[in-house]
Amino acid sequence: MEEKRTSPEGVISEIEWARLTSSEGRKWYHRSWVIFLGVLALGPLALPLVWSRPRTSLFWKVFISIIVFVLTVWALAATADYYKLMMEHYKELAKVLNESYK
Repeated sequence: MEEKRTSPEGVISEIEWARLTSSEGRKWYHRSWVIFLGVLALGPLALPLVWSRPRTSLFWKVFISIIVFVLTVWALAATADYYKLMMEHYKELAKVLNESYK
């Protein structure tokens, strides 16, 4: 009879536990370095990779999601501020160029 173990997702069989904990049974997109690079490159679009990884606990999935959300909001706000600043510089440049042609 197979022994049952508890994982973050609930009770699983010994065979399933061995598959989840061995590197041979893991898919390439469940590896931590792939998820890390995905989050760096794609931001919130890589969160399904985090949530589909069976070895990550619920606490870390929520924690990583919150961090990615906060960094995404910060990056969008910084981009909006930079856009406003650049538009001001372009308006000043347009004034200078219009005055120089008069």
